[in-house]
Amino acid sequence: MDTSQNILFMLDHMLLKLGDHLRILGYGATWETTIRTHELTLRANCEGRVVVTRNTRLVEQYPRLIEPLC
Repeated sequence: MDTSQNILFMLDHMLLKLGDHLRILGYGATWETTIRTHELTLRANCEGRVVVTRNTRLVEQYPRLIEPLC
């Protein structure tokens, strides 16, 4: 079983090159450069994706949601 197909990522605008590499390796990686971080985290939560960012304050700004809001 290929585990790379089961892991989905949502990347912020700072990590677009990493997103390309993840796709090459077979991971489900997506990004949206026009939305704000809060919207990005909400969308990732709805889609069951892991947020990947360089923003070290993200956890303080947007606590993890237990239940999806979508």
